[in-house]
Amino acid sequence: GVQGIGPVAAEDVSAGLRPHKDEVKAAAMLFTFSKEAAAIDFRARYPHIRTLQAYLRDSDELDHVIEVIDPDVVATNMKHINKKFVEECHSRNIKVLALILGLENKSKLNRKALEYGVDIVATDRPKACKQQYIQSEFLTTSLKTRK
Repeated sequence: GVQGIGPVAAEDVSAGLRPHKDEVKAAAMLFTFSKEAAAIDFRARYPHIRTLQAYLRDSDELDHVIEVIDPDVVATNMKHINKKFVEECHSRNIKVLALILGLENKSKLNRKALEYGVDIVATDRPKACKQQYIQSEFLTTSLKTRK
């Protein structure tokens, strides 16, 4: 299986990706950098790799991050996400990763994430999140078939 690795500078990524041979592997990875300059450098070096993720401390940073980093995925705390935010990201072909972390009951936040249409949920309670998703899909499917 794939294991996570520690921080890697953008210029060091090329050492781990052999040209053409690892294109599929790169497409299955999310590249995230703690420093904005490293993300900018990565995008400049690897414009064809379309799995660059940027963290937003606040939804107000979206325009800046898009202009400067050109990410493919934005990750932010669920408290900064609403339907309008998700629609704005999707209109720009950007996926949304909702951070719903912690061991306490997060069912309300999971439900909101589903309602808003986020693409990815980061959770510390995957079984509860999955169950909620299955129930949501079941309800949506059964309501559609009744019409």
